[in-house]
Amino acid sequence: DLTGSSNPAEITVGSSKTVTAVFEKSPVHLSLSTTGQGLVTKNPDQSEYEPGTTVTLTADPADGWEFVEWTGDLYGTQPTTEFTMDADKSITAVFEEKSYDLTVNTDG
Repeated sequence: DLTGSSNPAEITVGSSKTVTAVFEKSPVHLSLSTTGQGLVTKNPDQSEYEPGTTVTLTADPADGWEFVEWTGDLYGTQPTTEFTMDADKSITAVFEEKSYDLTVNTDG
């Protein structure tokens, strides 16, 4: 007795009516960025996800760099991490240059 995709929808009730609402999950999006030098891979590698999808991120630092942490909508220090896409998310992988200690001894 009621068709269309208008929201809200109106119907005049003068007798018994049958109305069925159909709901669809809206896809959610993942935005990834990096600070420093390195790459991030995601699995599954998609542009949008159905809510409830489990995603694995892996941070791979460039030579001479190391992974430090995830920031934004994900926090942690493990280079491989797993989370659930329950809303749009923006996540940054932070890399920093490796530092080395140098000890110099002199004689005399």
